[in-house]
Amino acid sequence: MGYMSFSLLFALTFFLECNGQVQNLCNKEVPGTPPEIIELEFAEDPSHCSRYLYCRRNDKKEVISVYQLDCRVNANHRYFELDDQNNGVCVENEEVCKARTCPERDPNNIMVAVVDDPTCTRFFPCAFPPLLMTCAQGLLFNRATGQCVLPSVAPCSDQVITRPECPRGPNGEMDVNGFFPGSFCHSFILCINSEIQPPELHCARGQIFVPNPDPLQSGRCEIDTAGTCDHSTNPSVPRDYFIVPQAPTRSIRNQKS
Repeated sequence: MGYMSFSLLFALTFFLECNGQVQNLCNKEVPGTPPEIIELEFAEDPSHCSRYLYCRRNDKKEVISVYQLDCRVNANHRYFELDDQNNGVCVENEEVCKARTCPERDPNNIMVAVVDDPTCTRFFPCAFPPLLMTCAQGLLFNRATGQCVLPSVAPCSDQVITRPECPRGPNGEMDVNGFFPGSFCHSFILCINSEIQPPELHCARGQIFVPNPDPLQSGRCEIDTAGTCDHSTNPSVPRDYFIVPQAPTRSIRNQKS
């Protein structure tokens, strides 16, 4: 398989299988008599508070495909929310993660980790929003148990979702272009002048991204012949050549125009 060329650059994208369950995420029901159904352009992805969905519709406003995107391609605006006008935006405020992770009723005072915290020490106690807490020195927050534990019990490297970065030239030059490893074994990022061009992309199901032996040269997708990659985390199947819009960023949460 040859290396991916930039002729595919702004056209290549992938989308989720458009079953009824996914389609339902593209509409929001507002209580009333009768209830109002709002057709969303960008919708929440219930699997993660940084991910969101772009709902592509036809001329009849019917959902024909749903694309999974991620706010973490932005340096600072890494969390997704719907604002007061039901417009999807990527924001800085990490409290939106707490709001989407904690149950509405919390009799057991569930503790929820801060997403992408590189120190693995910060968490939200759901019973006392929006209080942000930090584990005692020398302890890490264990996402599985909701407790602060010794590093030997829950190593930070096992919990943090790392954000991929574009390489730079030998002397720090911002001049590297190509496809480079993403957050998963089957994903990759597009770099132009050493800057990430969103969104993070995925190889076809059953393929993995193989970096070039030269770390400054573009990599490629190949069939996972060794079977070492967990493909259950790959939500995408290549289908068409459509430029997917990205949710805008907003520095002030729920800022109104």
